[in-house]
Amino acid sequence: MKSNESAYIDDTGELAVIDIFDSVRHVPLPEVDTPEQLIQQLQLLTSQSSFSHKALDMAFEVMAEKIGLGAGC
Repeated sequence: MKSNESAYIDDTGELAVIDIFDSVRHVPLPEVDTPEQLIQQLQLLTSQSSFSHKALDMAFEVMAEKIGLGAGC
């Protein structure tokens, strides 16, 4: 992981998102296959921890690209 990354795909293939306290929250990326699942994962992230806008934006972009929505959604 680069020190400036707030979200990245870890060695197990899961999405790791870093909160403002430097804690890591894992999202089971292989299970995110639809826009509904993407929204559900974002809701879980925002309700369970405090993430910066940058971290949530990066997590959204990774999940959106994974389900074929592409960059800039």
